[in-house]
Amino acid sequence: MGIALSGSALLLLESKKMPFQGVALQLGRQDIYFSYDDFTKQSKELNIPLTQLAEITKRANPWCPDLDTIDDHCFFQSLGFDAAHSLDVDPSQDSTYIWDLNSPVPESLYDRYDLIYDGGTCEHVFHIPNVLRNIHCMLKEKGKIIHFVPTHNYVDHGFYMFSPTLFSDYYLSNRYEISTSLLVGQKTPMNHNEEPILIDYKPGMLDKFSVGGFNKETFAGRDMFGTFFSATKTQDSVWGVNPQQGFYRRQWEAQQEKC
Repeated sequence: MGIALSGSALLLLESKKMPFQGVALQLGRQDIYFSYDDFTKQSKELNIPLTQLAEITKRANPWCPDLDTIDDHCFFQSLGFDAAHSLDVDPSQDSTYIWDLNSPVPESLYDRYDLIYDGGTCEHVFHIPNVLRNIHCMLKEKGKIIHFVPTHNYVDHGFYMFSPTLFSDYYLSNRYEISTSLLVGQKTPMNHNEEPILIDYKPGMLDKFSVGGFNKETFAGRDMFGTFFSATKTQDSVWGVNPQQGFYRRQWEAQQEKC
């Protein structure tokens, strides 16, 4: 779980669509893979200013101990949030809450968060329906969920790799407003701060690649992919509608049109 410059760029672009404010919740406390100077440079290149802070707080990244890295509070407050909370099953992470997302969260956490950021956590949780339910319960109305999770070539990294259709079909069926759906391609060996390729995901676009179609030649030398997805909770949003996979739903609809 962590945020590299490639991920921070996507979050900055999300903030441009709708400015961030209020309180953010991280599912799994995020390690940061860059310095404040790197973050500032990136924001200037994207022409998206950061919120100026009275103090730049730092936290060592256990995976890259030689980097001069900011902490998660500094990162999310620089994006415009008043505070950044975290929920993690590991007590050593010094998170705001220690909780296993396999279980329903307590009602004291309902309707509390303006953003929930899943930066590579839900693939490590076995009970995905409970994760999605917990997200819905903890989000405020008009709050945003962002998933940035593994899709391809992350075998045994977690329990799951996620097809983007999971998020598109689930959140559409449960009456969320989808904002962003991207495939994010990186090369191996992975460099956390290398610029990825971004592919706008539209339902059905990967049908011809869905069985054996992902390779370096197809996607400009990229052979590792994640899904970056964001959606907003509306007044009508729910959590318990089980979606039908869009690939088959489109086939059924086409057959009905012929009848």
